[in-house]
Amino acid sequence: MAPDVTRVLLADDHAVVRAGIRQFLERAEDLQVSAEADDGLTAQRLIEQHLPDVAVLDIQMPKAGDIDVTRWVRSRHR
Repeated sequence: MAPDVTRVLLADDHAVVRAGIRQFLERAEDLQVSAEADDGLTAQRLIEQHLPDVAVLDIQMPKAGDIDVTRWVRSRHR
């Protein structure tokens, strides 16, 4: 992976939505979807594992929504 690539985590509980967003993002040469999650807790685990540059989070997901995940990230990665 080139150093100028922005790594993106996608989190949405609808696989079709994730696939559409992935397809759209991967048209850009400088973006790479590095992980996908179908709920907030999985998103947290994958953020820790992959350390993406950006997380695209669904507002309402099972187990933790976007605000919960964002607060969790901010509390650990300041």
